[in-house]
Formats: sequence, structure tokens, C-alpha cells
Amino acid sequence: MTRKEWLVNGDRNSYFFYQTMKTRKTRSRIVKLKDNSGVWVEEPAQIQQMLINDFATRYKSAHVNSANIEMKMLNIVSAEGNDVLLQSI
Repeated sequence: MTRKEWLVNGDRNSYFFYQTMKTRKTRSRIVKLKDNSGVWVEEPAQIQQMLINDFATRYKSAHVNSANIEMKMLNIVSAEGNDVLLQSI
């Protein structure tokens, strides 16, 4: 389907729109996946767990524990510098 057909028929005809979405949903469904050992997994719960585990391993947090970070203030604003900063523009 071309973009022109979609713009003409998709907005005017809700049946056309829902049929198109239904087809896209069916085509995009994950029915089976191959695990790390090369075995096809078809059980929906196992597929879901495989996707969760894959996401967790790919996107591990690089968060550093802030309790171990020592912050040092190198430059402290003097009273005179503070007065300059507080002046009106």
C-alpha cells in the first residue's frame, strides 16, 4: 500500500484502518525465538523471559554508588564575589 492510498483510504474508512492494523499486528507477532544453545522456543512465557533477560544484559546500569564519590569544592565564592553575583542586571 502506498502512502497516498493510506492517506486517502485510511482516514476516511475506519474498517480499512482497523484491517490494516490487524494485519500489521499479526505480521509483527513473535511466534518463536532461538535461544543461545540453538533450540527454538515457542512457549510464550519462555519467549517473554528470553526477551527480558536479553534486555537486562544489554542495558545494564552504569550507575556508580554515590556513597563512594568524594566531592571537593575547589573554588568558593567570596563575600565580595557573591555581592557581585547578586547585583541587578
